Amino acid sequence: MSGVRSSGVALLLMVASGFAALGSQIVWTQQGALWLGHESAAVLAVIGAFFGGLALGAWGFGARIERSAQPARWYAACEAAIGVWSLVLIALPALAMPWLLELTGAQPSAPRQWTVAFVGTFVLLLPATMAMGATLPAMERVLARWHGRGAALAALYAGNTAGAVLGVLAAAFWLVPTLGLMRTAVVCALLNLLCAAIAWRWDGDATAAPHATAAARSEVLPMAVQRSVWPLLLLGATGLLGIGYEVLVVRVLSQVTENTVYTFAMLLATYLVGTALGAAAWQRWGSQHVDIREHQGLLWALAGACLFGVIALGFAPQIKAFTLHALGPSLASALIAEAALAALAFLPATCVMG
Repeated sequence: MSGVRSSGVALLLMVASGFAALGSQIVWTQQGALWLGHESAAVLAVIGAFFGGLALGAWGFGARIERSAQPARWYAACEAAIGVWSLVLIALPALAMPWLLELTGAQPSAPRQWTVAFVGTFVLLLPATMAMGATLPAMERVLARWHGRGAALAALYAGNTAGAVLGVLAAAFWLVPTLGLMRTAVVCALLNLLCAAIAWRWDGDATAAPHATAAARSEVLPMAVQRSVWPLLLLGATGLLGIGYEVLVVRVLSQVTENTVYTFAMLLATYLVGTALGAAAWQRWGSQHVDIREHQGLLWALAGACLFGVIALGFAPQIKAFTLHALGPSLASALIAEAALAALAFLPATCVMG
């Protein structure tokens, strides 16, 4: 298989994987709302469980994938695990709900209620989210055989995120209303299993790629960066602030918008569009150097973009009222107003984040 064809297959797999992952997240959020009793609580619990699992998966499996001579098999195994556990989750929350409600108690304190909600959701989703966290490192290792380390990482991230945008919108506005929660979950799980089958078959064509050497596998970062924890701390801080900013915007706009699953899907899709555009732009025009000091301008730009978003939130009621007055009261105009608010709050910041 040529390097160009290999890149195309990898990108399609990451788009499909992103679609399935965020489609499943919409399903999990609506399932969570049933036993948590509130959609906002479900949104926060699923977001926390989702990103926590991604981090654990990348951390727990990353080194093993790095040493593996068959990263495509790792990718296939992860997609298969996601698909199988997504099918298990169709029935598991209903079985776990009585036990979680009993653990919460009839009149729980706020800390107890939130602890059970977050920990319970985290544990229920963990097998799938950990596997999701390992898919990007595995696919990047596959393409390193053809292009060298790091060459296609931003493109893979952009493709995965673009698929996630499609998954969010399709699940919220089409699949769930048409098929229902359970069948939508099955569709997403089958898509994961299809990705697994393609990757397993594809591995046999990729094993003789020119960059599949121990030297290529070790060229992840310059040694000076490998020895420093500063980049990891900086990335951890920006991740904390990035998701904190997302939660802030969701909570503020929930006071202004209709605060339905459609609102959440619109906000999440806009967040993902911004990160996909930013990653694609960096792949096309960004520097390939890894010295974080050369890119501190991005951090200043991120601070400014978040400040702009916070100021825009202050005018959210007026922006929504103006849009509804201009377009007339209807579901379409309400969605357009919510999309405009999401774009103002999210797009500048998330483009820089991407």
